[in-house]
Amino acid sequence: MDKRISIGLIVVALLLAISYLVFGGNSTKKKSSSNASEETQDSKSQSNNETLSPMGDTTGLWDEALSPFQGTEKKGYLELVEELKSGKVNFTWEVWALRRKCPDEYTPSQCDETIYKFLDTKFTSPDKEKMKELFKAYFQYESEARKMEFPANITFSEKYEILKKRRRELVGDEKADLFFGMEESQVTFIQASKNFIDSSKNMSGNERVQKYEELRKKTYGPYLDAVSKREDSSIITKQRLASEKKT
Repeated sequence: MDKRISIGLIVVALLLAISYLVFGGNSTKKKSSSNASEETQDSKSQSNNETLSPMGDTTGLWDEALSPFQGTEKKGYLELVEELKSGKVNFTWEVWALRRKCPDEYTPSQCDETIYKFLDTKFTSPDKEKMKELFKAYFQYESEARKMEFPANITFSEKYEILKKRRRELVGDEKADLFFGMEESQVTFIQASKNFIDSSKNMSGNERVQKYEELRKKTYGPYLDAVSKREDSSIITKQRLASEKKT
């Protein structure tokens, strides 16, 4: 059971690191230039009436990147929402998977506009408008998050709490749960696991396993199955790589 706790913490810590890079401003090449430079480029593009995102024939272009919409054209807004609520899909990961499809020379605004146009070509009303509303809310959150300033010498947990409160103010609780619900449960589990390891030292093995599983269910809630599958997949991958290395 200790091994399982250790593996779970490692996986969650990696996910947390990714999240930290996102709101810390270092998550992708799209943020490598300064805000001033981006605004200048966007201004030039708009003043020259340049096409922000020449799409051409989009057939199949984004299918691989936008995993919530793979497999069938019938998967729409309601199904995406259900997958976000269960943790099967992570909205942040899907946004950045899409952005990696944009040309290197695109500014963030150009890339986001391309995504809007993709949604226009991929979906019909009313799903199209609802999808675009989700992406718009997320893009607005990102724009504001880049401008946020945090007090000096505060811990990561304190910084995260400030960010969590601010993004819920920006997009509302309903969208925040869709965008960040699973991530927030993972951060909560990190904190709870530290306390559990200390408080369960005197428990018997069976009791400790039972209490640990109760903690997982309580903390992850609707995301438990999705998190467990990702952890199991990570373990299987590591075992396979270890086996291949031996051969």
